[in-house]
Amino acid sequence: MDNFWTKVKKFLRKSLIWLMVILIAGSTLYICFIRFSSYSNGYRAGEIIKFSRKGYVFKTFEGEMNLGGFAANNQSEVTPTIWAFSVYGGKDEIKQQIVTAMENGHKVRLHYKERYARLFWNGDTSYFIYKVEEIE
Repeated sequence: MDNFWTKVKKFLRKSLIWLMVILIAGSTLYICFIRFSSYSNGYRAGEIIKFSRKGYVFKTFEGEMNLGGFAANNQSEVTPTIWAFSVYGGKDEIKQQIVTAMENGHKVRLHYKERYARLFWNGDTSYFIYKVEEIE
């Protein structure tokens, strides 16, 4: 009988180890997929109206751009079309270009990649800017 319980303990230990390996590998693959794959990409043009660094623990760079159109909401009010975007933390050149365009009031074309989902330490939106062009 002692031999039986030894085998059961070995089986449970091996099963638990394999379960942990599978969970860790699956979580890593999921996070890599969300972080590095994109759902769509493109650009939007308009004037930057807000750009800020925010967050309690993980500071992210978030912005808003007025696309120049108007949209009607449920209360029959007309509001400007605003688009929210995020910038990865290490993209200092892009952040400086956005700040310069906003301070000078220039229209810009923001090239973005839309991610399948957002990770809370990367930003508040699923739109991440990778290139900025000023429009004449």
